[in-house]
Amino acid sequence: MCAEKQEILLDISHHYYKRSYINRCRIHGPNGVQTLTIPLLKGKHQMTPIRELRIARHEPWRDHHLKSLKTAYGSAPYFDHYWDELEQMYREPLDLLIDLMQRQYELLIELLELPIYVSWKAEYQQDAGPVTYDARGLSSPRSPYASLPAYPHIWDDRRVFVADLSLLDALFHLGPALPDYLISASVFMST
Repeated sequence: MCAEKQEILLDISHHYYKRSYINRCRIHGPNGVQTLTIPLLKGKHQMTPIRELRIARHEPWRDHHLKSLKTAYGSAPYFDHYWDELEQMYREPLDLLIDLMQRQYELLIELLELPIYVSWKAEYQQDAGPVTYDARGLSSPRSPYASLPAYPHIWDDRRVFVADLSLLDALFHLGPALPDYLISASVFMST
């Protein structure tokens, strides 16, 4: 029996602010924690709606990200299972950050067979109806999910578990068990 898909509504009129996780993430590799940043073109200043942020395509950030991810997670249990699709997504020549974000969401939903779909809200509405859960704060480095429970990690023998990493870290380590982990950690709010 197939469950009805749940909608996740993302506000892309939300404003960009520096030092958010909108265009960067943290990964955990052999030399510790590393930040991967998607460079943005001019106009990336505070108060620019996320939907207008343009990727600086002339910089070789894609190669740097892919090499860093391969170094960090190449021996993780589910790396080979997801790598080809992830690499293909990274190679897509997208101009807008929101297009890349949309592609990332679509890929994760597809890979994990999640019963959800994403709707993109381009204009802010004061009275848009009841909100089940407002997750805009998750793009902040001070997110409440910086203290998620530990899961088995390839670097466990070298250092302590780091919780506030990219979802890719958990994907490569937990694979199809990732949705259950997120639900048990109360990342997904039930309705």
